[in-house]
Amino acid sequence: MRVSPLFFLLIICSGCNGFELNKISSKDVVEEEIHQINWSKVDSYPTFDLCESLSEREKIKACFEETIALHFYEQLSTFHPLERNSNNDTITLSLKINDKGLVKLQKICGYNLLNKDTLEIWCTNAVNTLPKIYPAQKRGVPVGVTFDLPIIIVSN
Repeated sequence: MRVSPLFFLLIICSGCNGFELNKISSKDVVEEEIHQINWSKVDSYPTFDLCESLSEREKIKACFEETIALHFYEQLSTFHPLERNSNNDTITLSLKINDKGLVKLQKICGYNLLNKDTLEIWCTNAVNTLPKIYPAQKRGVPVGVTFDLPIIIVSN
């Protein structure tokens, strides 16, 4: 029985050298977290006041998309951007919503049959008259997002 306590004492004294602790700086932890975050996917989508009462993530997204599309279609009804004798056309608006909820028109694609100047005026007016937007969030921090809004223009 005398060997057991002596043996344990020897293991305890010599075993502590292998347990060196490495101090990890907070900067290293933050850098590791940043690399693990999927920045292409947000936790919550941008939203309008109208959509704030919804609880499910997909319903909030659908409400946002529907609200912004309806706004642009309402604005389009007040303008006549089609050239004479033109057919139907589809344009795609690339919009960026920054981390403060401000919207900026990035680019317009597919305006083959449309008057470019009139279209730019219409798009700028539509963006400027959007209701207040709350930005998307990633881990509770507001982030900017970019998305494309396709619009089909039908001539009468």
